[in-house]
Amino acid sequence: MTDSLRRPLLRTALLLALCSIALTGCFRVELAIRVHEDGSGVVRTVVALEDSFLRLVGEQPADDGPFDPEALPPGAVIEEYRQDGFTGQRVSVEIPDMEQLPQVLAETAVEVSEVVGDLELEREGDDWRFTVIMPPPGEGLANGSGGVGSLEQLGSFLESASYTIRLALPGEVTDHNADRVEDDELVWDIDLTATEPRTLSARSQPPSGLSDWAILAIGIAGAAALILAVGFLVMRSRRQVSPP
Repeated sequence: MTDSLRRPLLRTALLLALCSIALTGCFRVELAIRVHEDGSGVVRTVVALEDSFLRLVGEQPADDGPFDPEALPPGAVIEEYRQDGFTGQRVSVEIPDMEQLPQVLAETAVEVSEVVGDLELEREGDDWRFTVIMPPPGEGLANGSGGVGSLEQLGSFLESASYTIRLALPGEVTDHNADRVEDDELVWDIDLTATEPRTLSARSQPPSGLSDWAILAIGIAGAAALILAVGFLVMRSRRQVSPP
């Protein structure tokens, strides 16, 4: 193993060890996937640590980040992430063809891909289908912690850690098993202490029928036409009954 690979692993092991001692959820991971109507899209990954934990280990929040710019796909953009007392990095990758997402994700988020499992995002005609079969996330973290501890030993830490997957599909979502919906995003909150695999799924199709605004506009136009027609008939009848 090269020094460039060994250092992040040792660092991760140290962070996990200290987190388990502190018994507090000190990290946040978020994977956000957005698919556009033309089949392109963007994937954003956030990896952040709690500011109080960074101070505990003697690091400044902006000292370093988990992403190596040289290891990311061409065009990837790394931004500083600061939100809700967490500091880290957000990496965004524009993808011309979102069916290439699994490959791009593997290149972008090494830490995330270790616990995401098999991911499929496919276009079937005008429909989109998303499926992820996730292995027990905590086991992946425990196996990659460099011998820091088992899943049971990391349990208290993992229970309060945050791992979220977000998905926005074009068109009308016809089926999903997300935990909640926020605006146009499906949101899954991943339980890092789960001991069984979990399947995440969603499907969308082009919008069916007319939108509420279109229906309202048609209704207004129809009412206006009816009023004009009635007014025309009334005026005509008055002219016909008027004395010569």
